[in-house]
Amino acid sequence: MSRLQFSARSRADLAELWDRIADDSHRNADDVHERLHERCLQLIDQPLIGHRRDEVKTGLRCINSDGYSIFYRLTGTTVRISRIVHHARYLGRISFDEP
Repeated sequence: MSRLQFSARSRADLAELWDRIADDSHRNADDVHERLHERCLQLIDQPLIGHRRDEVKTGLRCINSDGYSIFYRLTGTTVRISRIVHHARYLGRISFDEP
């Protein structure tokens, strides 16, 4: 079983997307946030369900939920969520580097 860890940037991504959705509906924002979190939790037991995204950054993997791409890395038994971005965003302008 793996351990799940969120980067500071992925936490900020979640907060920002909640704020955007909440402009229209707090309930919808809560629902999307919950589904994204549940999707991330799936990675604890199934860390290889995502697709490799080496063309974006070496070692990245990705799963999708609710129109968002959840980018993560596997390091030993840790699944580290790197970023959570809308699927239509141009990935060339997004930083996946972590401090």
